[in-house]
Amino acid sequence: MKRKYKTFLIYAYAFIFFYMVNSLITYFFMKKNLSPFLGTALEAFIMVLGLYYTFYVLIRKYYGIEDKRKITIAWLFHFVPFIVTSFFLFFVLIKAVPNPSFAVFVYLNGDILLLFFTYKFAIEKFIERESG
Repeated sequence: MKRKYKTFLIYAYAFIFFYMVNSLITYFFMKKNLSPFLGTALEAFIMVLGLYYTFYVLIRKYYGIEDKRKITIAWLFHFVPFIVTSFFLFFVLIKAVPNPSFAVFVYLNGDILLLFFTYKFAIEKFIERESG
């Protein structure tokens, strides 16, 4: 298996893990009547930090690149388009699909697809050129 796909699968599982952790945080904040703003801020912090660290470790381990600046630039070129298109996809699906649970199901699957294409773009454009 190509290392690009192997690293993506690990990255996608990490994304799903952080998504589930964020769901537990949402549940906890709702159960304890805590501020939704603080919960959302905590969830965003966990997702961003977790995905960056996962990306950083995967690139160092599987591609052998130690330059933190290059890895950070590659991650930003992956993460920023992913977030923008993910929000766009979410709002389009919520408006277009009348069944909310089906809309969320399609959104989560579309999100993984978006994750793949933005990840692949960043790897091909910044990482594979460097490592050969």
